[in-house]
Amino acid sequence: MRRTPALKETLSSSQTIELFGQYVIPNYTRYPVNLVRGEGSRIWDSEGNEYLDLFPGWSAICLAIVRRGSLRRFRSRLPN
Repeated sequence: MRRTPALKETLSSSQTIELFGQYVIPNYTRYPVNLVRGEGSRIWDSEGNEYLDLFPGWSAICLAIVRRGSLRRFRSRLPN
């Protein structure tokens, strides 16, 4: 795992988790890391640790972000 310098304007993972515990309803447990940036399938936490994103496109699917024309093609395949 490569390390990259942590961004100074971000909170550390432990600071983020502490705030999360104070202000977020504990419906789900949180993985103890604060992701701050990504490039392709590589993501980094606030301490500079690099991870491989094994869910690329997950948020785009959840948020329905599509390329121009994709929605039209998708709708054309739906039954009337």
